[in-house]
Amino acid sequence: MDLVTELKAAFPSCEPYISELERLRRETESIPFVGFFEPKVAICSKEGGPGALLVIDDATLTSWVAHVSCGTRARMRSLENAFVSELLAARLVSAMAMVRAHMETAAFSAYGLERAGACADSNQWDEMKAAGGAAGGSGGPAIFEKRRKSNQAPR
Repeated sequence: MDLVTELKAAFPSCEPYISELERLRRETESIPFVGFFEPKVAICSKEGGPGALLVIDDATLTSWVAHVSCGTRARMRSLENAFVSELLAARLVSAMAMVRAHMETAAFSAYGLERAGACADSNQWDEMKAAGGAAGGSGGPAIFEKRRKSNQAPR
């Protein structure tokens, strides 16, 4: 028996809500995962302040969008399965922790979408450099360059 069917059996009074969750799961599963590369970016750090991306281009932005989208869906699905399993086992504290992680994952993705959308609307991509990328500061693996008076990269 799948988790949604188990949920319906365990909480029959919640069947309309569970059916809606089931519909949402089917919809998100119908969206294909696209191939992408995780871009390497260079970030110039500043003493006492946030760093800034040195370069941002179409390939980096496209890859970030795919990374955030696919990564978010994979994380959320994993957390949903874990949450439902914990709920069915009456382990409510761990279920609540997973629900919180699920909401934080959704918020992180929504923030990335909002930042990318705002930059696209204004055509001001330099704002993405200051914001730390579409992923709200994640930007994937980064090469950090510490500003020194000698302007040499750290070894």
